[in-house]
Amino acid sequence: MNSLADDTFSYVLNPNNVLEDDVVRAFHEKLSRHTSFRPREVSLFRFPELIEPVPPNESHLQIIYDGDVGSIGHWSCIYYINGILRVYNSLYNCLKPTQKTYINALFPYLAEFNIQFPSVQSQLNAIDCGLYAIAFATYLALKMNPSLHNYVQEMMRSHLRCMILSNDFLPFQSTARPVN
Repeated sequence: MNSLADDTFSYVLNPNNVLEDDVVRAFHEKLSRHTSFRPREVSLFRFPELIEPVPPNESHLQIIYDGDVGSIGHWSCIYYINGILRVYNSLYNCLKPTQKTYINALFPYLAEFNIQFPSVQSQLNAIDCGLYAIAFATYLALKMNPSLHNYVQEMMRSHLRCMILSNDFLPFQSTARPVN
């Protein structure tokens, strides 16, 4: 890392900080550079009429937000493939109203019964949803199943910062998740 980048995203390393949309945007940019996925701008949750729908035959991966501008909200990962939308959420097994609106704009043809909530690792606190959403998306982009992994919590923040600041697109450290 060069000296100009030393402070870039340094707040990510503090376990008491929530991830802001700048980190999600940086992750989306990296995702676009390393894969064929083209996530939509996260701030469009306020302007769903501006969201370009995803064609039904195209897969899609991105982080979405639920909350108000300037307040602490909640980040989730969505993955659309073969007519099914999977919502990877470290806290809830449901969609909040702003998320539903965003998803309806992205996939206007999607029936509610085609939305699934795979079982994934739960966050240990009230602020790490963005961290987990990015870890889930990273695994999906690398063709790995996030439902089969538990991430090593104490390594997630440093891994995320390094990944965003480097050319690397590498999976988060994890262990095998017990299958129920």
